[in-house]
Amino acid sequence: MSLKDIHTIYFIGIGGIGMSALARYFFTIGKDVAGYDKTRNRITTDLEKLGIQIHFNDSLGLIPENFKYKNTTLVVYTPAVSSDHSELKFFTNNGFLVMKRAEVLGLITKDTFCFAVAGTHGKTTTSAVLGHIMQPYNATSFLGGISENYGSNLILGADEVSVIEADEFDQSFLQLSPNIACITSMDADHLDVYGEHASLIDSFQEFANKVSDVLIVAKGIKIKGLSYAINEEADYKISNIVRNTGQYVFDVTTPTNHINDVVFSLPGNHNMMNALAALAMADSYGVPLESIKKSLQTFTGVERRFSYKIKSDALTLIDDYAHHPTEITAVYDSIKELYPVQKNVVIFQPHLFSRTRDFAEDFAAALSKFDEILLLDIYPARELPIEGVSSLWLLEKILNKNKKITQKKNLVKDIKNSDAIIVAMLGAGVLVGISRLKPKDYAMDVEWATLVFFAGLFIMVGALVKTGALGEFAKFLKDQVGDQASLAAMVLLFVSAILSGIIDNIPYVASMSPVVTELSAGISNQYGDVLWWALAFGADFGGNATIIGASANVVAIGLAHKAGIKISFWQFAKYGIPVTLVSVAMVAPYILIRYF
Repeated sequence: MSLKDIHTIYFIGIGGIGMSALARYFFTIGKDVAGYDKTRNRITTDLEKLGIQIHFNDSLGLIPENFKYKNTTLVVYTPAVSSDHSELKFFTNNGFLVMKRAEVLGLITKDTFCFAVAGTHGKTTTSAVLGHIMQPYNATSFLGGISENYGSNLILGADEVSVIEADEFDQSFLQLSPNIACITSMDADHLDVYGEHASLIDSFQEFANKVSDVLIVAKGIKIKGLSYAINEEADYKISNIVRNTGQYVFDVTTPTNHINDVVFSLPGNHNMMNALAALAMADSYGVPLESIKKSLQTFTGVERRFSYKIKSDALTLIDDYAHHPTEITAVYDSIKELYPVQKNVVIFQPHLFSRTRDFAEDFAAALSKFDEILLLDIYPARELPIEGVSSLWLLEKILNKNKKITQKKNLVKDIKNSDAIIVAMLGAGVLVGISRLKPKDYAMDVEWATLVFFAGLFIMVGALVKTGALGEFAKFLKDQVGDQASLAAMVLLFVSAILSGIIDNIPYVASMSPVVTELSAGISNQYGDVLWWALAFGADFGGNATIIGASANVVAIGLAHKAGIKISFWQFAKYGIPVTLVSVAMVAPYILIRYF
């Protein structure tokens, strides 16, 4: 059966990131698409909005009737679905065309010029960057993550060129027929499938043998191909790196050319390597370097790949899929590069019991680097629990003492209770939902302590006005200074400087306005302005004396505290009071000379 003869495509596990890209593709080209998934998520909701029928109970009765004709229906399933799934068994036992996602990708792309991005780490970002580069050239890209440039895991083009994230799990990438491919890494992973690291490497070699035109490999990988590296001799090389705020600027040397001042915004050396791999593949195809340079500068990222969910001075929340020790270390390195002094906390949900068991020591070492560690229960995905393997077992191996087990329901509270301002949410897909905090949860980003402090001050000042205390104070000052404008100005200047350091200059000025008005009434009109200037100078300079003297002081001290820098009242006053005294001493003769 040819795909041209297929009119209906049914997906078992339609909510997965790779499966949903295929569902979008078939729906877009006019096929009738429906499917099942275990749980509703943002992806399934988006698919339903397109008009795709999805149900969430394993029930034959929920399969639409027009998907039960085997001659016109293709069934696509993910390996994450159990073999005893009743819908999968129905289709299999009744002679339907049933294929894994990778097999379908192979069929779609076999007649295209196929770019394939493989590797245990970095393939999602690399394929997203490459898809962005190739979009002007009408490539169709099937991504393993949501591109922030397109808001989708599918970049739809024509059917001549395809970009594929080549998944090594279950040897899926061996279903592809790549023309140009890259291998970003071959670290040990998926040992529940491969058994030994050597078997994984053998599969990558088999994948490499399928590449018809050009193979690009990260330097150090022992597979023959064009190499790429940073600040090392290689066929494709990044050099002269300049780290600006929020971006990198670097030069690239290719086997035949050189280009300067390439701009890329994703943090970390690993992301520069991903960008370089995509550049090398596009360059091998013949895309002009200037075009590649423009695309790299406009690439914004991939969801759950160092994605900012909250970014402010008070709280920065970073979401990343990092589920392998190497990836966790890469995220940590990026955080320390961007936020070297701020305290950080990592929230990690291990993905798979077998991966947790196989890399327990490496996980512990990588997580121990963070200032604070919160562990969630292991996300089992396709696995049954393994005796003795748990998050508590992993926690005991972490050397950092600032660690604990937590639950999904407690995460918002845990973040609020931590004094860390950099929060990294890493690991299994369950965190995707957690990372989408509701608007009410953003309240933690507000300086509530500061707002309550100032509210209290204004209430206190209001009470002084209501009780008549301020009126009595104004009458007392008027009786003391009489019509002596110079004396009134000096008294007001120095009293304001003192009281602004105690009360805070904003509510102080608000409360003193009627006092100055009362004093001015008894002084010659030619000196009326001087009292207002005395109030302004005294309150302004007096606010520098203490932490509570000015609102800016309170906010700055609060932010410093969250960043791990604690400044006490007396530490601040040690510097603030001398500054205030000098300032007031300088302005006093200025007022006397200027007005008298």
